[in-house]
Amino acid sequence: MKKFAVLGAAIIALFSLAHPAPASAFNPDDATKSHIEAAEVFLAEAGASKHDTRQLINKIERNEPIGSAAGLPIVAKWTQRDGDFLVTTETYADGSIEVSSLEQPAAPDGLTDAEFEAGRPAQTAKETTAAQHNERGGLTVPGGRNEIHGSIKGCKVKAGSGYRSYRACTVLRQSATANISFTAAYTLVQKGNDYISGVSTPIHRCYVASCTDVKTKILRKKESRSGKAVARGSMNVTAPGGWASKSYWVELRVGGNKATVVNGG
Repeated sequence: MKKFAVLGAAIIALFSLAHPAPASAFNPDDATKSHIEAAEVFLAEAGASKHDTRQLINKIERNEPIGSAAGLPIVAKWTQRDGDFLVTTETYADGSIEVSSLEQPAAPDGLTDAEFEAGRPAQTAKETTAAQHNERGGLTVPGGRNEIHGSIKGCKVKAGSGYRSYRACTVLRQSATANISFTAAYTLVQKGNDYISGVSTPIHRCYVASCTDVKTKILRKKESRSGKAVARGSMNVTAPGGWASKSYWVELRVGGNKATVVNGG
């Protein structure tokens, strides 16, 4: 679908940088036009209407916050699989859109995500149905139980008896003004506590804004009675025009045999 084209474009833009771009002040002399164009492209490809896109760009040109930065409520939210990614799209009251994505390729245990969460025993590749094949993004399940399988972005998954272990999997948040991503390693355990074993240094890009204090942190390493395991990539985003700096973050949450991505700030 058209709205998912922005996902690949943003990942390419982020990971084409050898190192995260240093935070810098917004420079209207050389950046305004290209930044606003980037915001307009993102909104259009994410699925915003032409009318909403124009209204939102007008606000950006007046240095006014939009969407989550303006503290507006979410009016629509849905998650679906797009290839190797679980993509959550959120629409705000002003028509702006933000996208959060978790890279999670098919596991070589013959189970759909829902079946694994429910504690189903592993199947053989022969038992995998067409519907299950489609749910996992059209990927073929390898025959070897412990064979490592992964996506073209570098995320790898290894499955064994009652567990799935993921490494170097991208966690990404995108909006019209800023992007942030990091990679994480985590393990889902059917009869035990899920856990996060590591995260990378975040990569970020800011459009029509400046970003500072960019970092990643594991807030809770292992699922427990206190809650899910949580890793967060965060930064402070400030737009020109004087409105206060706002926290902008994306979290990987792991628990209940499931990994999800959540954003906030």
